[in-house]
Amino acid sequence: MKNKALLYGILLILVGFSVIFFFGYKDNSFLEIISYLAFFCGWLIITFSLLGKYYSFGKPKFIANKILWIKKTMKNTLIICFAIIGMFSSMFITGNLTDQRIQNILGNEPTEKTIAEVINLESRYTRGGWKIWAIFQYKTRNGIYKKGIYNYSGNFKKGDKYSIIYSVKYPEIAEIKNKVENN
Repeated sequence: MKNKALLYGILLILVGFSVIFFFGYKDNSFLEIISYLAFFCGWLIITFSLLGKYYSFGKPKFIANKILWIKKTMKNTLIICFAIIGMFSSMFITGNLTDQRIQNILGNEPTEKTIAEVINLESRYTRGGWKIWAIFQYKTRNGIYKKGIYNYSGNFKKGDKYSIIYSVKYPEIAEIKNKVENN
């Protein structure tokens, strides 16, 4: 039973990895939520299949036995920290590998240039709180695409135009090169 639980946990982590690695370039919150839930559930299953016998579901009252209560609370906290560290490590590693994949696609596969315009600035909730994102729109040979980019220092203004390169195979993958001055 323990081996099956470990296998299911690893499979869930691999699902979370695959969703972000192969589809993370799309501006899709639903896919991110699916990935985070898969990481969370996978690490929870792994943690409790490995360390569940050490987790104390029933603790004495603090007033009755302070030392035992502190020991069990510390042990439970360390077990939960293992799951949280595993989950965030998975997200960090997946994010870095996805960024490397995107850079590899832009550097080694066919790309084209086009002009992207900031059509809107919108507020989005991320892990770090509410942030302003610039929504770019650009035309490719396959259609018109929109891409949200975090407006880190407020450099992007509505109506600004930028020269970008995008992947021919994955047009959602684009990189800003420089600002185009309006005449």
